[in-house]
Amino acid sequence: MFVNAFAAQLRDVRAHIGDEPGLTMLHGVHLEAGDGRLYAVATNRFTITAARRDTPGIGTWDVLMPRAEVDAVLDLARVAGTDDAHLVRTPTGLIVHIGGYTVAVDDRVDERGEFPRRMWRTRVAAALAAGPALDAEMVVDRRRLAAFAPTSDTETGAVQIWGSGPHDPLVITRGTDYIGLLMPMRRGTDGPTLDDVRAAWDLDATGPTG
Repeated sequence: MFVNAFAAQLRDVRAHIGDEPGLTMLHGVHLEAGDGRLYAVATNRFTITAARRDTPGIGTWDVLMPRAEVDAVLDLARVAGTDDAHLVRTPTGLIVHIGGYTVAVDDRVDERGEFPRRMWRTRVAAALAAGPALDAEMVVDRRRLAAFAPTSDTETGAVQIWGSGPHDPLVITRGTDYIGLLMPMRRGTDGPTLDDVRAAWDLDATGPTG
């Protein structure tokens, strides 16, 4: 596969890697290969993202690539001077060949568990089935929302966002090969309500401008 395509997948989901102590299955990017596609998936429990690429002949396998190895691949992609990347699944993990360099990923079966290796599909399917039906305001973390921004200067900045309810995840897509879920926050007691915001801005929004 192309180095740039693989690096773009990793960049698309890297910001969503978890770092919560004890949840080592979240501390990297889950790579899933099957049916001629490669998926890169990351989650911190509050967001889930998946980026896919058509990759004929990729085989069927999955592996957890820790954050350090993700960063090593991204560094190599910038300096290797080649457009070819080869991913070789071995009995003990994954070897990424870029030019004359390699990044080895050990298969941490005991760490990656079943989440998000399988659960992300269930959650995405449920959010898609619910469809757009958001008819009330919802509260989200602005930093987690910002993590969904495009990671390439050449990529369009357009994103599509919808939700099915104020307590359900927002669905965030860029094109048809990137999808993410953003979990809502619980409304705090110290923040303004919708009525507070309306009262604060109503006169400015409807009053004279000159």
